Amino acid sequence: MKYFTILLFMLLVLNHAVAQNKTIITGTVTDKTDNSPLPGVSIIEKGTTNGTTTDGSGVYSLSVSSNSTLLFTFVGYKPFEVAITSQTAINVSLEADVSILQDVIVVGYGTQLRREITGAVGSIKNAEFNNQPTTNLAANMQGKMAGVNISSPSGTPGAGVNISIRGSNNPLYVVDGVPMLSESNSSLPTSFDTEGNVIGSGQTTSTISDINPNDIESIEVLKDAAATAIYGARAANGVVLITTKRGKSGKTSFSANYYQGVQDTPRKIKFMNSNQFIDLIEEARANDFQLYQQDPNYFGIGFDPSVLTDPLEYGTDGTNTVWLDEVLQKGSIKNFELSANGGSDKTKFYVGSSYFDQQGVVINSGFKRFSTRVNLDHQATDKLSFGVNFSASHSKNRRSFNDNTYTGIITNALGASPLMPAYDGNGSYANYEDYQVSWLSDNPVLSANEIMANTISNRLIGSVFSEYKFTSNLKFRTSFSADFNYLSDDVFFSPLTTNAEAVSGKAFKSDFNQLTWLNENILSYNKTMGNHNVSAVAGFTMQESTSGFSSIQGQGFPVGSGLRKISSAAVITNGTANGTSYGLVSYLARVNYDFNDKYLLSVSVRTDGSSRFPKSGRYGTFPSLSAGWRLSNENFFGDKIFNDFKLRASYG
Repeated sequence: MKYFTILLFMLLVLNHAVAQNKTIITGTVTDKTDNSPLPGVSIIEKGTTNGTTTDGSGVYSLSVSSNSTLLFTFVGYKPFEVAITSQTAINVSLEADVSILQDVIVVGYGTQLRREITGAVGSIKNAEFNNQPTTNLAANMQGKMAGVNISSPSGTPGAGVNISIRGSNNPLYVVDGVPMLSESNSSLPTSFDTEGNVIGSGQTTSTISDINPNDIESIEVLKDAAATAIYGARAANGVVLITTKRGKSGKTSFSANYYQGVQDTPRKIKFMNSNQFIDLIEEARANDFQLYQQDPNYFGIGFDPSVLTDPLEYGTDGTNTVWLDEVLQKGSIKNFELSANGGSDKTKFYVGSSYFDQQGVVINSGFKRFSTRVNLDHQATDKLSFGVNFSASHSKNRRSFNDNTYTGIITNALGASPLMPAYDGNGSYANYEDYQVSWLSDNPVLSANEIMANTISNRLIGSVFSEYKFTSNLKFRTSFSADFNYLSDDVFFSPLTTNAEAVSGKAFKSDFNQLTWLNENILSYNKTMGNHNVSAVAGFTMQESTSGFSSIQGQGFPVGSGLRKISSAAVITNGTANGTSYGLVSYLARVNYDFNDKYLLSVSVRTDGSSRFPKSGRYGTFPSLSAGWRLSNENFFGDKIFNDFKLRASYG
């Protein structure tokens, strides 16, 4: 009992001592501009998890340790710190954070503060599109930038997306400074003519689908001539600048992300059932016969009226096929990602890998992609730094015989008779010619199952760069980049399909490869002298691209053998191969001038020399001029209704 009394006494003394080191702080948090109370402000004892928030009147109360520091944070306001000494009441006024004007925006061959930009540049950050279930970055930009229109000509997985910048299509894509090949290089056919030649075209592919959208840190779109002139001839339709994530110094952090969803057709077209379809046919026959009776030559001389009067045999066995239900399904989409970033003050890294799988709503269609990325930055000395950017992707697109052709699966499903089953009583595909639908190209289910079209793409994009700072104002950067794309189309028309039945099946195989290398050498200068700020870049670049294409066609495949590759064809009917290369040499310069954070001026020029043109007209020069006036910084502007109000004009 004696020892228990002593222990209790010690605990009471300790508790009293701890209480003596605690201070209850109360106060109110308001807006610095209009003194209105701010509810929901977070107040944390810095370095601990001890904290609270303000109530609806902006009032708070928090017990903290003596000699600690309070940190006040609120979305849209600058953080504020207060050191605790002997005070018990602390009222705080938070200042609105207009740091968006301090945002660094990526522009051609450099960066600028948002408030200093005089050209038309749109920007979105990763937080605005992160984890959206989309195939490529173009879809993530949809509806987020003025003057940029995104449209999808096809709903099939992995299909190309059209980007129109102020009415111009097919912009230049630049990924971490590397101009990216973005055209559709697939030569996938949709059908063959009677002589075995390829006709028509399938839906386009999109090479920007090779980039995992969640690897992207920001997307900038250069929209007017003043902003794009620094990229010269290739920038006539606008420029999309893509900056991927980079490592940050500190403890290595790991991230895992997974999502899965279901896709479906929201509003299916309602069709006539079999009885309604028969009634419509009979009504049409009766109307036609009435026209014949009024004028026996109405359908031409020699017309046989028995086709309008003889009884027709309909499949009245209860068949009532809803063809959209036969060729559509519930699609699925899933994505899994792993990433790590971190490093020291000297070396920083970002590593990420992802697997994307989308099954289309049309049966036997889908898109799969595996991609990985490594970005590395190293500060060798105070003046010298270098880095590596590398990405690799592999994708497989199972494409439907559908888009850009009137003989596609959906088109035939819209016109097929409900009297026709997908399969006959023997389990074979029903013959569409037996069901008053001879204008169709084939049984829609047969087309979906027996035409196999696959496009496989392998993509490598990499660059190495180094930067040397001569002074705090002058630096030089050189880089060498490469973009390699290998794409293969493999198409097989089963002997069961109508347009390949006569030759026992057809196959088509094509391969496309392209390698582009680029060397850039950029000198940058920045100097502030009182109210005058001048920045400039000058550079020299060289680029060469080499591509090759080959294709082969064959026919004659045993039915039910499972042989589908072109090597199994009995006869090779056609083949071709070709290649091309070109080079580009460019000189560029830009000067930006800012006076008193009010008056802005930018001048740029680029000269491109292309081997695609004759020597007499090989070079083209692309100048631009833009100016801006930040009225919101003028004394006469009055009340600060706007954070930033700027007039600008440009020409290029």
